[in-house]
Amino acid sequence: MPYGHAEMSLPSQPDGERGIIAMCEHARKWLSSLKLAGATEFTLWVVREYHEQCNEELGHRELELLASLGCTLCYSAYQADTSD
Repeated sequence: MPYGHAEMSLPSQPDGERGIIAMCEHARKWLSSLKLAGATEFTLWVVREYHEQCNEELGHRELELLASLGCTLCYSAYQADTSD
C-alpha cells in the first residue's frame, strides 16, 4: 500500500465451495505478473454477506489452494440489510 495496490474481483459470484476455488484460481493467474511488477506482499480479502446465518467450511483442496498463494487471508462476513 505505501507505493500502490491492485484490486481484482471475480468475474462472477460463485457460491459455496466453488467460490473459494474460483477465487484462488483467479488470484493465481495474476500473482506472477504482480510479482514481476515489484509487488512483495499480497492480501486476499473474502467478503461474505449473509442474512440468517453465516457458516463457511473449507476442505483440504481449498486450504491447499489458499496456502499455495503465499498471501495473507482476510475474511469478513457481515449481516446484509434484509431490504437488499
